[in-house]
Amino acid sequence: MGRSESMITALRRPSAFPTALNGGEAAGRGHIQRKRRDFVYFYPIYTGTPIPMDDWRNRMWLDTWV
Repeated sequence: MGRSESMITALRRPSAFPTALNGGEAAGRGHIQRKRRDFVYFYPIYTGTPIPMDDWRNRMWLDTWV
């Protein structure tokens, strides 16, 4: 390997933003999005915010939760 080849390699920079996500990253982001959506859906129950009775029943999936 000559001097010119090592200079070219040293000057190259990896891309700051990857062009595609690998499978693990995509699955991880999907999991986080799901958790956020679930939190937003149950937020009125967590905080005790008044909501219509039908909405409350939709969030009570199990009879033992009531």
